[in-house]
Amino acid sequence: MKIRKIIFGLGIILMVVFVVGCSGEESEVVANVDGEEVEIAKEAFVEKEFDPTGIYHSVIISSGFDPASLKINVGDGVEFTNDLERDFNLVFENGDFDVTIKTGQVVKYDFLKLGVVRYFEVVRPDVVGEIVVLDGE
Repeated sequence: MKIRKIIFGLGIILMVVFVVGCSGEESEVVANVDGEEVEIAKEAFVEKEFDPTGIYHSVIISSGFDPASLKINVGDGVEFTNDLERDFNLVFENGDFDVTIKTGQVVKYDFLKLGVVRYFEVVRPDVVGEIVVLDGE
């Protein structure tokens, strides 16, 4: 009788661990773009790289990023323009890009993978922005 209770108890514990493990896994990533929540299925985050499209969007660096959130298609690029009167250290949270942009300088980056890329300034980590890279098909 005691062994049945132990086996039953272990079965319950394993079931709880399985349910909690499965339910804690997010199936979507949510990004906030221009006040609108954009949900992207995690399955979309493939390691496949796409070719550059030659289309560039603009982000101006002044007191922050303008715009702070931007939706683009995979393969598009972004031109970061430093309008400050000082150098600006731009870093992608994922570690893919780390650059110092001089005053008046424009730096381009092509986004060749799907996903959400968050970035910030090294000196002021509260200055943040994000690019949501979507499949344009």
